[in-house]
Parts: sequence; C-alpha cells; structure tokens
Amino acid sequence: MTKLEDVYIVSAVRTPIASFRGSFKTLTSVDLGVIVAKEAISRAGIKPENVEETITGSVLTANCGQNVSRQIALKSGIPESSNAFTVNKVCSSSLKALILATQSQQLGVRKISLVVGTESMSQTPFYLD
Repeated sequence: MTKLEDVYIVSAVRTPIASFRGSFKTLTSVDLGVIVAKEAISRAGIKPENVEETITGSVLTANCGQNVSRQIALKSGIPESSNAFTVNKVCSSSLKALILATQSQQLGVRKISLVVGTESMSQTPFYLD
C-alpha cells in the first residue's frame, strides 16, 4: 500500500457570531464565505491561484444561486480552472467537507484545498403557516 501524504491545517478563520436579523442580516452565505475564504488564504500566506479545490459545507442555500462553493472560490480570486463543490448533508456538512479535502490530499490528488462552512440564517427564507 502506498504511504498516505501528511495533511496540515495552516489557517482557520471564522466570522463573529451575530444575532438573527442582526449585524450580518444583509450578507448572504456566499458573502460570509468570501470574507473567511480571503482571510484564510491571506493568513496561510498562499496565493488564491494556488488553491486547487474549494469544498464548502452549506445547507440552507435557497436564494443563493447554484454551487455556493464555486461562487465563493471565484469571488475569492481562485481560478476558474480549480474544482469546487458544495456539501449538503444537513448536520456536519462542513466537517464532511474537511474530511473530503483531507482524503484528497492524503491520496495526493490535491496539494492545497480550501474548506469553508457557511450559512446565513437571516437570508434564509422561512415558511410561516
């Protein structure tokens, strides 16, 4: 069996916690994802064009357009040639995104991955009965 590559987390960023319909009410989950993606890339000391894959955990994507992960990647300066996909498994979507990125790197498929978790409860449509 081939030896698995070592994987390292070199940057971790999150937005502050805000109240429902509070200070982040005008920001979509994509907007919030871009904020943390750009900062994580900056803190890691890498260039956006070096990111090979963006994997985003996001569940409530109504009104966000298609593939939240691709939108975050492109708005963060990551090239179109990179891969991006969104994980939606309700609970633990972001953790699953991290696991998938780790496995991809362990197998040598990717060297640099960006993992994002994002939601905007204030922007999510709610059904009222």
